[in-house]
Amino acid sequence: MNKKRFRIRISNRSTDHIINAVLIFASVFLAFWLNEVRVEKNGAELARNAMNAILTEWKINLSILERSKSYHQTILNKGEQTLLKNLDTLKRFDVELIPGIQGAIQNETITSSSKGLISDQQVDFDLKTRLTINQINEQQDYLTKAINALSNDFLNQRELLDPTKIKENYLMFYSLLEKLIDQETIMIQRLEAVIYEFSE
Repeated sequence: MNKKRFRIRISNRSTDHIINAVLIFASVFLAFWLNEVRVEKNGAELARNAMNAILTEWKINLSILERSKSYHQTILNKGEQTLLKNLDTLKRFDVELIPGIQGAIQNETITSSSKGLISDQQVDFDLKTRLTINQINEQQDYLTKAINALSNDFLNQRELLDPTKIKENYLMFYSLLEKLIDQETIMIQRLEAVIYEFSE
């Protein structure tokens, strides 16, 4: 049998083209890969900076809440010791008659910049971090509702001048104040836990 062998003849020029094509492909692939590494590095750095900003905000909020809770607890304790025992002698509801109040119910405000950072598409938090931040924000919403129930809804909209509701108004005030202290306590505990967790 006569076997014919086929030989592929590749010219030097074709070899150069193949080598150039492989080098171009490799350099494009390398460029994409390096770009991806750079984007991941920038994303990780952005997430780290955002988390540091959130931790700073949480620490400031914790400090504010500790002062606010102490202030509110003082108002509640003084009210229980004096005012609530003498409700029948009062002629009107007046915030200035409430022992311990120094100007306003809420003297400092906590912030929630983390809501903006968590919704920013460029900041890539892992799932656990994202869930924790959302839980803190939800708890902060409960706290804000308790503050608003007392300082806005009650003090601005309740029938505070009605002489038939003096006792009811003071009891309602202290009830709302207790709920606010409860929310502050919960928020303080959550913040202490997550600050410790994320500071490690």
